[in-house]
Formats: sequence, C-alpha cells, structure tokens
Amino acid sequence: MKVFLLILLVFMITSECHAQFLKKLGGDLKGDMNWKLRSKANQKADQAIDTLIAQPKKMKEKQKEKSGQNNTQVTSSTQETVTTTEKTKTNVVASGQNTTGSSILGDWKLTLETYDNNHNRILDDEERKKAFPNHYFYRFNSDGSCLINYTTTAKGAFKGHYTSSEKNGKKTIMIYMDEGGKSENQGGYTVISINKDEMVLLESTGDHTFWIFRRG
Repeated sequence: MKVFLLILLVFMITSECHAQFLKKLGGDLKGDMNWKLRSKANQKADQAIDTLIAQPKKMKEKQKEKSGQNNTQVTSSTQETVTTTEKTKTNVVASGQNTTGSSILGDWKLTLETYDNNHNRILDDEERKKAFPNHYFYRFNSDGSCLINYTTTAKGAFKGHYTSSEKNGKKTIMIYMDEGGKSENQGGYTVISINKDEMVLLESTGDHTFWIFRRG
C-alpha cells in the first residue's frame, strides 16, 4: 500500500512538472508568435511611413520634370516666334527696298479713283475733289515680282510680275497676274506722280482714269 501511494505521488509530481513545462512551452510559443506578428506589423508600418515620406519627394520631382518640359516648350515656342518674326522682317525689307521718294517698290493701297476730265494727263485739284473711294492692292518687289489683290491688304493676294520702262519722260508699268501656269495682262499705267506717301497712276487704256494710292 505504501508503495502504491509512493508511486502515485511520484506520478502526480511528474504530471505536474510536465504540465508546467507544457504551459511554459505554450507561453513561449505564443509569445514568439506575438513577437513575429508585432514585428511584421511594425515592418508594414515602417514601409507605409517610408511611402508617405517618399510621395512628396516624388511629387516634387514630377513637378520639376513637368516644369522643365514646359520651359522647354516655351523656349521652343519663343525661338519659333523669334524665327518667324525675323523671317517677316526679312520679307518686309526685301519687298520694301527703297520705299521712299520716287521708288515704286513696296506696298501700295488704292484709296481714291477719279477722271482726267480735261485730258491734260495731270491730276488737277478739281479732279482730286471729285475722287471717290476704291480698293486695290499692289506690292512691287525689287526682283520684278508683285502681289495683286482686290482689297487693300496682301492677305489672299495673287502672285504676279511687272515690267517698267520710260516713255516721254514718264515711267510706265505693265502688270501681269501669274496664276495656273498662265500670265495674264492686268493692264498698264503711267506714273503721273510719286513721293514717299502717295502714287498717282493713269490707266494706259484711254488715258482717262486716275488711281490714287497710299504707300503702306
């Protein structure tokens, strides 16, 4: 009987030790698992914080890159504008060489039309007073080319050419329109008077109609 009780006591002590060991082991495993979970959560939190910190930097870099592209576009546009302006100035200079005094070169806008009623081939004051509005446009270039339009601007003008000669001490002009591979005679004029502001032409046909042009 004593032996049995002794064995039972040993068994109970051993069971209690095993239980304590298993409990401790379970606690260690649970703690280890919690540690791993906390570690993983902390790692994700750190990644999230790094992402939040990096986003403003990336946005600044994108804004800087976009700003650089815009500056490049503005610079390119400015260069194109400057180039276009320089070309326009060149064309104006080319078409307007010697556009003062007695030169017919440059742009001329028809403003008035009247008639040589006394047939003296001179625009008298009375004839000028009777003038009425009309519209036409010529641009005479130094290379013999010209522009012709039925308005007072070069926009939409027709291309052409002209010839000039002297007749009885007066300059005469013959104008041709070059369209569709053909050259069509637009008529001839005698330059009655010309200065830096005004040119008066007399139509060769009938020698009766004055055309009064303003320069520019």
